[in-house]
Amino acid sequence: MATSFFLRFRWSDAAALDREIGKARLALAAAHDAGDASAEIEMACRLGTALIAADREAAAAELLSGLLPKAQTLNDPAHAAWILHHLATAEQYCGDRELAQTHFGAALDIATTHEFIHVEHFVWHHRGRCYAEQGEIARARNCFEKALAIRRRLGDPRAEKTQQAIDLLDAL
Repeated sequence: MATSFFLRFRWSDAAALDREIGKARLALAAAHDAGDASAEIEMACRLGTALIAADREAAAAELLSGLLPKAQTLNDPAHAAWILHHLATAEQYCGDRELAQTHFGAALDIATTHEFIHVEHFVWHHRGRCYAEQGEIARARNCFEKALAIRRRLGDPRAEKTQQAIDLLDAL
């Protein structure tokens, strides 16, 4: 299990993914040109997510790692949590799962401290995937259970995907 991906998200439409990357690049450039650091961070996270889905996680990691100082300058912990979450996901798919776990942990510290549950459930779910890929099934299950509890409380339809992850762990 340590070298494969656990339930990695894929876009079903490659052309739509390419369009999303193009739109995100344009939006990122516009935010940068306007000097809107907050929008720049949001658009970089959007682009990073699309790059990860396109198997271009190294480019996503490079893009996202440069944003942490900007989020710190803005003193915006929500932006920092999102950046760390997306950066960790990129690092995970680059094969650096230890560094990814460090960044997932930092994202969770921020999300739980500030009660950003809309970030927190994503981080728990993605961290669970990373633990599953590392063969740490008990830790993976714990993460998925935490994500599932939040998603159910929010009425988030992604709760179904988290339950599927737990069911798959049971089958391992």
